[in-house]
Amino acid sequence: MRYVCLSILCLFIYSCGYSLVSNNPSKLDAVLIYESTPLNKLLVKNIKSNQGYVGLNLSETDQVDLKIRIISQRIGKFLSATDKNLTPAVGSIEYSLEYEFILDDKIVSLSFYDSELYPYNTSNILSNDKITEEIKNSFLDKALDDIKFNLIKISNG
Repeated sequence: MRYVCLSILCLFIYSCGYSLVSNNPSKLDAVLIYESTPLNKLLVKNIKSNQGYVGLNLSETDQVDLKIRIISQRIGKFLSATDKNLTPAVGSIEYSLEYEFILDDKIVSLSFYDSELYPYNTSNILSNDKITEEIKNSFLDKALDDIKFNLIKISNG
């Protein structure tokens, strides 16, 4: 009896059109348009190495289904709180990305923003650089997820 109920439930869910959000069977032919800045190059390298994950076939020609234009990226580092000696104790890193999808003369402008706090170590500056580098890579991975999510949302209508 349990198997019959489970089968009916699965049939009902399937008939309602439920599918995984990441279920994107077709890959779009795309080209990346960007200024040659170090931060843009890092994001483009991340997109190229994960193009299967994002659902893209990257091309160098303009005869593609989709154009992705990276308008701007910015990483800002700030020192905010202080400890008892009035030296910086907390650092903050902010990341912002603005990009566009150009699909059949339709332009969709999108943006992504993230920030993170980290303990600022005044006695070991090199450890702060290592932490900020890890956070920067985390931001680029999150930006890739944002691009993937918005790409699926746009391609599904």
